[in-house]
Amino acid sequence: MTFTESLINQNIKEYLRDPCGTLSIPYWKFESRTVGRFEMEFTEISTNDYPLFHDLLNDYYREGEDEWTEQEVIDSFIKLLFDKVIGREIDCCIVKENGEALGFALWAVDREGFDFSEIPSYGTVLEIGIVKQYRNRRYGVKLMSHIEDKLLEKGITDCYVSAYGPAQEFWSRCGFEDSGRTAGNGLPIMIKSIKKPENSRCIVRKGSATEKFSKR
Repeated sequence: MTFTESLINQNIKEYLRDPCGTLSIPYWKFESRTVGRFEMEFTEISTNDYPLFHDLLNDYYREGEDEWTEQEVIDSFIKLLFDKVIGREIDCCIVKENGEALGFALWAVDREGFDFSEIPSYGTVLEIGIVKQYRNRRYGVKLMSHIEDKLLEKGITDCYVSAYGPAQEFWSRCGFEDSGRTAGNGLPIMIKSIKKPENSRCIVRKGSATEKFSKR
């Protein structure tokens, strides 16, 4: 079942089990390249951030969708995800550089009653999306590193993703391996044991939801 079919048929529950698998994934388009010094901001979502959240996810889903998907359908699904983020069921951050939004990530801890559940007690990455003109600069990898830090803060040391075919190369480069298990959506589950990177530095502003990550 495609993303379009599942939403048109009002089968939201089924789609929630397959957030990474039914779309043409933009974020997998990754090339390794040497990066000098760069600094990124990871900003948590607040209730006032819906316009930005909508624009980023709409572009992300639109790139992977065909022209027959009604905008109203995509809008409804984005609002559903936003409500889950605000309700703390899903974690989300917007990545920025020099104040400009470059992409986003959605992840969570697989707990009892979790809509995306495949491996309880593991962390799971739901989406990583990078704005088209900023791809091939390792931003997706840095977002994954940020997710790992956040999961470690919660005591989570294992993570999985339901890996759409073309995206598997990206996940492999992030350290994920095929678990030999198949998700409910029929896609392979890739897993990774995570640990704090030795060469990273996080600066947390007290009283702020903004963090900065620097690497030379």
